[in-house]
Amino acid sequence: KKTILLTSHYMHEVELLSDRIAFMNKGKILDGGGVKEVLSKHFSTYNLIVVLKEIKNKSYLNNLGFKVNGRKITREIFSGEDIDEILLSLTSKYKIVDLKLDRPTLEDYFVQKARGGKD
Repeated sequence: KKTILLTSHYMHEVELLSDRIAFMNKGKILDGGGVKEVLSKHFSTYNLIVVLKEIKNKSYLNNLGFKVNGRKITREIFSGEDIDEILLSLTSKYKIVDLKLDRPTLEDYFVQKARGGKD
């Protein structure tokens, strides 16, 4: 039950060490909250990247919303979307070799704000 004030431009460090964050500019708080809360407020999607052992039915993958590039398939996932359902649909027909969730980070948000970007 201690509070430590950490100021940093190293967003990866902030993301790992902080429970709550605040973004400030010229002494004014621009945004704040929990790390996940801030990210979900500003980024409504992330990418699912999957490598399959083999591609059998490209149209099935397209119907699930995947883009196919060789054995690598990608799909945009919206916040609140059930990723379990998507993965179950995949594993029912395919062998997954590798899987990656490419989610926005605080660094992405920081860079967006530093460039004057709007949400």
